[in-house]
Amino acid sequence: MSSKLVAIVFAGSLFAASAASAQVPRQGPPGDSVAAQRRAALESQVRQRIGAVVKERLQLSDAQAQQLQETEGRFELRRRDLLQREMRVRRDLRQQLSPGVAADQQRVASLLDQIMAVHRERVAITEQEQRDLARFLTPVQRAKYLGLQGELRSRIEGMRQRGEATRQRGVVRPPQRGPGRPPRP
Repeated sequence: MSSKLVAIVFAGSLFAASAASAQVPRQGPPGDSVAAQRRAALESQVRQRIGAVVKERLQLSDAQAQQLQETEGRFELRRRDLLQREMRVRRDLRQQLSPGVAADQQRVASLLDQIMAVHRERVAITEQEQRDLARFLTPVQRAKYLGLQGELRSRIEGMRQRGEATRQRGVVRPPQRGPGRPPRP
């Protein structure tokens, strides 16, 4: 994998992680609005960078790039909602299967059915997206785009799983600070 693609995947991972965290209401000191502004600015920069790289990699015209951005925006909201639903279902399933908990067989069956429904919905979203993309992308462009999406989602999932594992072990990492920036008091 080229270093440029690795950088894009990393940036996309940051975007996805911040987008997911933006869905969770945060309560904290008034200084959080500054952090929210920084996060929004970073997300915007990442989106622009990803858009530029996708345009280059798929050799898109300006019109195609604009259509792709609009289409992706519509489907991203659906995917994000689906991801949040899946995370809730999986969390509930983990709780049911926790050691020392008498699992409710009917509840576990229902949760498994919900996971299968999420998988079916994810496939339906991808199929609809491909039909929409076919209106303005060539089959080769669609295939390349599908590959880029898969790589990005795989990296994001890996980061999410590592984060979960870290939280389960009770390890809390301090926030990363840039060079030359003093630690927060």
